[in-house]
Amino acid sequence: MKISFTICSANYLPYAKVFADSLIRHNSDPLFIIVLLDKYLDIDFTFFQPHIVLHAEEMGIPAFEEMNERYSIFELSCALKPYAAEYLFRSRPQCDILFYFDADISVYNALNAAEAALTHHPILFTPHIATPKEFDNRLAIEKNLLRTGVYNAGFFGLNRSEETNAFLIWWMKRMEDQCYNNTAEGLFVDQLWINLAPVLFRHVMIFYDEGYNLAYWNLGERKLVYSGGAYTINEKYPLVFFHYSGFDLNTEILSKHFPVYTFETTPQAAALFTAYKEAVLKNNRDNFLSLVPQMGKKDPPPPEPEEIIVIPEREKFF
Repeated sequence: MKISFTICSANYLPYAKVFADSLIRHNSDPLFIIVLLDKYLDIDFTFFQPHIVLHAEEMGIPAFEEMNERYSIFELSCALKPYAAEYLFRSRPQCDILFYFDADISVYNALNAAEAALTHHPILFTPHIATPKEFDNRLAIEKNLLRTGVYNAGFFGLNRSEETNAFLIWWMKRMEDQCYNNTAEGLFVDQLWINLAPVLFRHVMIFYDEGYNLAYWNLGERKLVYSGGAYTINEKYPLVFFHYSGFDLNTEILSKHFPVYTFETTPQAAALFTAYKEAVLKNNRDNFLSLVPQMGKKDPPPPEPEEIIVIPEREKFF
């Protein structure tokens, strides 16, 4: 049995539904689970059927309250990935393949190649970039990846195995109190830690299929073409999924994280982004996008403005 899951707060539910609907449209019999990291209870979850909504608190994570107080909502969402994977394997013994996807992804083809890879490898990651091909702004991308991670943690695959279990135990221990977004201290949430995974676990697969995990970070090395009703990459790979990381629905910039690519400079991707935006807004039935996350450490209030003290003229020293 195959299970795919995402983790998101309530304001990302429209994105999660776009992803889940696209996944089952192109793949046979997947079970999709949305791990909801929020406290909203009055949401009509029948809107998301046949997908399952699982409240994060239901997983019984021993350190959950401490993590909730320690991390921002972004950090907490990242930290829960290995915990959710371990829980889903443990609570659903029929599951033999498990995929994680960030909520801001849309699927355009079957995951057959990744599923086949997981019959021989327990753990699968995709690299952010995969060739030495030069392209504009490549150095900026590479320098950023040295700070944030070689592999993208927005997608990974696991099979049920002893090595997978050992990997999840290792990753969970780090995520309990070392999942901060603090690159100055050598930490970038869950993602930078998995640089170590292929070293520590001998059978990790680095998955190089260029149709997987297309995003702003690899657009320079992957030529996207639409022909005959389908998208292909580099005239060879069918587009399996696009990762709309950092896409702001109110702009025509492909990603706020790297505002070099726009609808104008990247016309081959503009139609994808336009259709994706329409799908997300269509799923914003109950104005989910405006909801404020109710979990994670709250940002401290801005400091009160300092009192301005007027020094009498005779007391000035300059």
